[in-house]
Amino acid sequence: MNDKGMPSRWRRWHMWAGVILALPFLAICVTALLISHSKSLELKKIDASSRWLPGYVPERVEAKALLQLADGTLVVGGKHGLWEIRAGRAEPALTGKRIEVFQFVNAPQGVFAATSSGLYRRDASAWTKQLAGNVTTVAVLADGSLIAGEAGKLQRSTDGEHWQADATVAAALDSLPKVDPPLSLARLLFDIHTGKALLGQDGKWLWIDACALVMLMLTLSGSWLWMRGRQRRVRLAVAGA
Repeated sequence: MNDKGMPSRWRRWHMWAGVILALPFLAICVTALLISHSKSLELKKIDASSRWLPGYVPERVEAKALLQLADGTLVVGGKHGLWEIRAGRAEPALTGKRIEVFQFVNAPQGVFAATSSGLYRRDASAWTKQLAGNVTTVAVLADGSLIAGEAGKLQRSTDGEHWQADATVAAALDSLPKVDPPLSLARLLFDIHTGKALLGQDGKWLWIDACALVMLMLTLSGSWLWMRGRQRRVRLAVAGA
C-alpha cells in the first residue's frame, strides 16, 4: 500500500462525506431554528401533511380517555380527537384541526370533554363547545358545580353553559408546594441536548440557536469552499489543456 497517497485519499473521503452530509445538516439546522421559535411563529396552528414522507405510517386511534354512555356508546379520546364506538363501529365526532382530548366527565349537567380547543358538551348526538381555550381538566365539585380549564385559569359553572373565574379551587391549588420534577437519565440527557438543563425552558432557544447557526455556517462555508475548489481545478485543467 502506498502510504504517501493516504493523506490525499483521506482528504477526498472527508470532502465527499461533507458534500453528501451537507443537505441533512442543512435540514437539521433550519428545522432546529424553526423548532426553537415555534411558539412565536405559531407553527402548531399550521396544518401539515405526512403522506409524502416515508417515515410516517397510519397508527391506531389513541384511547387516552374513555367513557361509556347510558346507551352503551363508548366515547374515546386522545391525540387523534374524539371518537364514538357503537356496535363495534367507530365514528369520528371531533377530529378537526388536531384536537386532543384530555378527559371526560359524566356530570349532572351532561357529558363533557376537556380538549385542546375547548370544553365540549354532548347534546343528543352532537358535541357543542361550552368553553373556549385549552381545557386540560374538567371535574364535578361537591356542590354539583363544574370546574374546568387549565392550571391557573380555572372557571366554574352551575349549568355547564355560563362560566366565571373560580377563586376557591385556585386558592386551594396555590397551597401545593414546589417540588423537584421527576427526572430520568434519558430525560436529563435530552434536556442537556436541548439546553433546557442549563438555561431553562425559557432560555433554551439561545442554546439551540447558537448550535444551529454554527452548524449552518460550517455547512454553507464548507459547501462554498468545495465548489470554489472544484471550479479552480476545472480552470487549471482547461488552462493546461
